[in-house]
Amino acid sequence: MSLRSVLSTSMQVAKRRRLLVNLSVAAIIVVALTASLGSLALAASSSFPDVPGSHPNYAAITDLADRGIISGKTDGKFYPSDPVTRQQFAKMIVGTGGYPVSEANVCPFGDVTVSGPGDLYPDNFVAVCAAQGITLGKTETTFDPTGNITRYQVISMVVRTANDLQPGLLAAPPAGFGAWSGDPTHGANAARAEYNDLLAGLDLASLNPLGNMTRGEVAQVLHNLLLKLGGSPGTTGSSVPAATYTLSVSTAGTGSGTVAKIPDQTTFAAGSTVVLTATAATGSIFMSWSGDASGDTNPLTVTMDSNKTIVATFNAGTVLYSLNTSVPGGGGTITKSPDQAMYPSGTSVQLTAVPATGYTFHHWTGAVTGITNPASVVMDSHKTVQAVFVPDVDYEDVGVTLNAGPAVASPLENNLTVFMRASSGSLLQLMYNGTWAAAPQNLGGNIKSGSSPAAAYRSFLLVDVFVRGTNDHLYWLAGRGQAGFADWQDMGGSLMGSDPAVCAPEIDELAVFWRHGSTGQLVVRRYKGTTWEGIGSVNGSSPVKPMAGSSPAAVSPPDFGGHIDVFIRGTNSHLYQTHYNPTTHNWSAFNDTGIVIGSSPAVASWAKGHIDVIFRGTSNHLYHTSTENGGTTWRTPIEINDTAVVGDPDAVSWGPNRIDVVVRGTNNHLLHTWFDGTKWHP
Repeated sequence: MSLRSVLSTSMQVAKRRRLLVNLSVAAIIVVALTASLGSLALAASSSFPDVPGSHPNYAAITDLADRGIISGKTDGKFYPSDPVTRQQFAKMIVGTGGYPVSEANVCPFGDVTVSGPGDLYPDNFVAVCAAQGITLGKTETTFDPTGNITRYQVISMVVRTANDLQPGLLAAPPAGFGAWSGDPTHGANAARAEYNDLLAGLDLASLNPLGNMTRGEVAQVLHNLLLKLGGSPGTTGSSVPAATYTLSVSTAGTGSGTVAKIPDQTTFAAGSTVVLTATAATGSIFMSWSGDASGDTNPLTVTMDSNKTIVATFNAGTVLYSLNTSVPGGGGTITKSPDQAMYPSGTSVQLTAVPATGYTFHHWTGAVTGITNPASVVMDSHKTVQAVFVPDVDYEDVGVTLNAGPAVASPLENNLTVFMRASSGSLLQLMYNGTWAAAPQNLGGNIKSGSSPAAAYRSFLLVDVFVRGTNDHLYWLAGRGQAGFADWQDMGGSLMGSDPAVCAPEIDELAVFWRHGSTGQLVVRRYKGTTWEGIGSVNGSSPVKPMAGSSPAAVSPPDFGGHIDVFIRGTNSHLYQTHYNPTTHNWSAFNDTGIVIGSSPAVASWAKGHIDVIFRGTSNHLYHTSTENGGTTWRTPIEINDTAVVGDPDAVSWGPNRIDVVVRGTNNHLLHTWFDGTKWHP
């Protein structure tokens, strides 16, 4: 399930739950600290030998124990000074708020352990926190589940919970209020929490808000939240168990089938959710739910707010599904075998894309993806499939003669600048603004034979070009608009073992990469403001190295957010990726995409997370692959066309759904092709 689906489902559940909150808030305040957390163990007790009456959190701990919300560890002690992990607190706050939790809640953070069926902790509880906006995670994809939670983090999550359960409950503090209001991320929440007595019982003057919150302090803040939401204090020496409900499931109809419950229990806590899945037997069809449920949604999520009886109806018969095919843009047809209007469930249908004269099949979309033709689809639901055909095209032959690979950069929409090595070894520049310039401009320099330059624009007026000199040094040529190009600069340093790659992660930054001439490792040199830093290693301890004779490719998204993605051809000819995180200032480990490439890669990006990689395949044809999630998954490479090329390509994007690629043809001419989001041109 996608995060969008989880959010939508959770929001609908939340609306129903808020109505119950308005009627009786105390009725939904249930288990917050549970025995499944290793640090919050099993036997419940309102009397702990390590929590005397003089303890500052005694009243809160005793109250929550009386309610059956928290418990001590197996030795009978509470350990009020121990820290709490982030995933443990996620379960506590979800229980405190009475949020329903099920396997339908899918966690968006990749570093949270997936518990699997039958156990909701920790991933499903963290998923609910994310869906309700209680947590934002450490990053978009990480949560740091086993890290200890700080006081600031607890406060922000508690304030968000209160705002979600009862919007407007927490009054805004006056300007300048709050002992802990100075933090740019959590200060406003800390001030609001303090103003509304959610931090009562904590010695704010002596505590560090950036420090880990203890078990005793967590109990105090959750106790304060319960009181603020409307729950009355517990009675010392008594326990108030949470309400439980039963769920009875049966079948009816002329057919047969089974219904599975997750979790499979006889009783369920108030507010919890149960997922029912109806599975029809052979020769039967699931029709609908009845009793305390209706409709034919399958699986069905049930919220336990009363005792329920639900009936699944199965009738004898065979399920029939439709298969709709279409060809957006024309250029061919799709044949189906067998060709029927409806198909019994389980039928395998072969689809064949037949291109018209002058067209080539490109790829499938819809219920079938990829480039396999013919393709098969199993009919287990109604399906729609499209075939995309593209005109038979070749490259645009610009006519300029090359003796090495070109580099391309773009200052703005519909403008390209191509740099290439002249036969004399100097650098040539060729401009494009809808039409190609009549001839390239000679910028001088002395480039190593067979070497390709690298170039990047930081703005319309700022272009930076890097080459590998005949002495294997890195050379820099800076273009500054109407002021023209500065003199060539020998950057010195280590000998280069490849051509350079360059990107601009910030408006005033450059990052240049190459294969080290001695170690074979990928190295980087960065320019910030007006100063060049020293040469550094990228994953220097990694056994992954660029293949000898190949060069890296680098790209930053156009938002100048500091992110960098670098690609290399590994010694096994696989495409590898590493990512620089500007928040942690670290490089990720090399990720083997498994894609086999026959050249150095070229890379372009028009948005954060979207990356296009172009490479020459073993057939000497160019291929295109892409990712929409920063490299977690990659699209199956698709051949751009069937014309052979030589050398390494280069690529750039000047806007959404636009990629321009330049490469050296077998006739040694500069070739150009471009993608508009649907097909390659010309």
